[in-house]
Amino acid sequence: MNKGDTSAAPADEGASAYRHLRRWIWLTYGLVLVFLAIFGWGSDFFSPKGERTLYTARCLSGHWEDGRCTGRLAAAGRIRYKVQRSHNEVSYRAVGASSPAGHLTRCSISNGRNWMCSEDTEPNGSITLGLTNGKPDQSVPEHTRDERCVSKWTWFRLRALEKLS
Repeated sequence: MNKGDTSAAPADEGASAYRHLRRWIWLTYGLVLVFLAIFGWGSDFFSPKGERTLYTARCLSGHWEDGRCTGRLAAAGRIRYKVQRSHNEVSYRAVGASSPAGHLTRCSISNGRNWMCSEDTEPNGSITLGLTNGKPDQSVPEHTRDERCVSKWTWFRLRALEKLS
């Protein structure tokens, strides 16, 4: 026993406890960062400037009634909208396609997540004529497509269920 040492624990133990505490703090910071990244990806917080992707689903063995499917939902395509502010138009295409599917013209554009257009150049039509805060504008009259917009999480869940069955 050392003369003058009044501590009950060796000095080594204090440093070990400090290192252990620091590891837990860094682990917590890391987990929070991973959670924020997953949340940002899932909510489409991160997206290229002027672009927005909408995820769609179609109704199998049923029909759409007041925005709800009376049958079974199945994942449909993803549609990417790209704002062209200098021309006051928005082009859209299916994800994976190399050329645009159509153009929305005579658009009022605030940014990539807030815009409204008055007409579509394609007969099949866009799934929406406008976005408000990144969501399809519900005040637009019904479109001619048989798909409806769903959340990114719903779309990936539907895709996973399709691959499993």
